[in-house]
Amino acid sequence: MIAVSRSYMRYRRNSTKIVFVLGLCLTIIAALLMSLVVNYLTTENSNPTSYKAITIQQGDTLWELAAESNYSSDISALVDKTMRYNNLRSTYIEPGQVIYIPVRS
Repeated sequence: MIAVSRSYMRYRRNSTKIVFVLGLCLTIIAALLMSLVVNYLTTENSNPTSYKAITIQQGDTLWELAAESNYSSDISALVDKTMRYNNLRSTYIEPGQVIYIPVRS
């Protein structure tokens, strides 16, 4: 019979506990991320959005147009949604440019 030292057995028990706790933490993090993704997808798709074409005039800003649209009280989210829909990389817009702004259906 092979003799196993106490320190090895203690190490083995502790490492098993550590692996269990890490696995539990990763499971909790994965569940939270999944719930965030599901929440985001259901929020985006639960309110179908209509868009209105707007020709940019001199002095217009995305922030100003978003505030005037009355689509949402969260102007920052509305600017982000507008940028995604129009494939804009920044909030810079030029006169004559046509963009689509979310509007209430």
